[in-house]
Amino acid sequence: MSIVILEGLDGHPVLESERFRSDLGDLDLLRAALVTRVLQRLVSGESDADVSAWLGSCEVFVAPAPDGELRDSLVRLIQSRFESQTVWGHPRPWELGIHAWNPEGVADCLLQYWASQRGTIIDRERLRHELMGCWGVRDETTLQAWSGLSTRPFDSFLGGRIRLITSGKATADHGQKYLTHPVADLEVARWEESLGWVGAEIGHLHSLGEAMERAQFALAAQGEASELTGLPVLEYSVWASLRDAFIRMRDASFEAVNLLSDYERTLFMARDMDQVFEDDCLNVYTAHFSRNTRFAQDETGPSSWGTLPWLSVVLEEQDQVEAARRALEWGTHPLVVKLPETDEAPLILSIDAPVLASVRATASFWFYPRHAQELCQILAMARRGRVCAEFIVRLADDAVDAANPDRFLGIRHFELDTEMAETLRGWALSGLRTLLPEGPGQPDSGPLSGLLPHLTGRDLWPSPDLWRSYASDASGAR
Repeated sequence: MSIVILEGLDGHPVLESERFRSDLGDLDLLRAALVTRVLQRLVSGESDADVSAWLGSCEVFVAPAPDGELRDSLVRLIQSRFESQTVWGHPRPWELGIHAWNPEGVADCLLQYWASQRGTIIDRERLRHELMGCWGVRDETTLQAWSGLSTRPFDSFLGGRIRLITSGKATADHGQKYLTHPVADLEVARWEESLGWVGAEIGHLHSLGEAMERAQFALAAQGEASELTGLPVLEYSVWASLRDAFIRMRDASFEAVNLLSDYERTLFMARDMDQVFEDDCLNVYTAHFSRNTRFAQDETGPSSWGTLPWLSVVLEEQDQVEAARRALEWGTHPLVVKLPETDEAPLILSIDAPVLASVRATASFWFYPRHAQELCQILAMARRGRVCAEFIVRLADDAVDAANPDRFLGIRHFELDTEMAETLRGWALSGLRTLLPEGPGQPDSGPLSGLLPHLTGRDLWPSPDLWRSYASDASGAR
């Protein structure tokens, strides 16, 4: 995963190997974690300047830290790659277990893995300090969890398999007949079909899942008649020994699953038909190049930024601007949902802020059930469990300079509770199934791709090619 994330970024001066501390572990993991952490901060609503300032204080670098110009150029480059949907360096990132609609999850996964490896050589208190100093982790619950991760989560799993192999030749031979039974092969194949990634790309998860499926089949088969399974009748002592080995193997697998990162567990679990359909829709949606309307909104409504849904509140009058500043400062107004009363009516998300309503500032976002892109946006919000709303001032010359920084007042980050997320997910799923009775098809061609808007040119800000000039200028400043 690290190599895929770093593809196309290796040439940037900030990511040169000599800039990183040599005591923090694998260099590619460090650099990939840094890239995804920058992206995680950007998509949470932090400004470019704030993210660049954080980079300057990041303790992964040897002194002196990269200067402001270099840091700014890296932030711009990562943002540009995100907007052009090339940040993952792979045309089908889901095959690698990367959910393009959940960059925060990828960042946390890499950082949890780094913490688990770092924990093998330093004590818990020092690891806690490095999580704060190197990576900016501040949440107390996260610090407690990540400073105490298992350093070798697969030890018990491997031990269970080794005990089966070394439990005696006769027992082991009979055990292999259970574990390699044709029905066990079918159970493994069924599990593989339910996954959203390619087994060969995430070998440790595939091996774990296969072992669990085979162990569970073996235990079930021991309770069936020999004439049904085609397996030989065994002496009780051999049967009991095998059963004990299969239970240890199954339990060791479950224990290893519990020690995986949160993100890995979501990849590992078998998906039902609705989850498969949703993931297929999101894969098509995030692989399809979308216009980055975040920087070109001229009225309040849904927008998009890279692979993420975005909400834009456009303000026209000075009293609306002042009201928005107060709403942003307070940060207490909730996001509410109004479900449509008919199949054709839109779902409406609204920021319930009387301070905005009092000056007639529109803060409602309409999503239509016959609009595939808007259904995918709602589904992505629901699966992410969060969305950002950005407050933008309409300037007289914004048609000339849509990216004028004076337009942007600030961003409010909304976390969706479970009930709201499920409400949005159910509405989007129903709408997409109505539009796509045969399924979404493939990203490059298929029913959903045909319903998404197609562009004649890439409407990006900034251009993906601008990083070359940033890197060139920065290189001259080194």
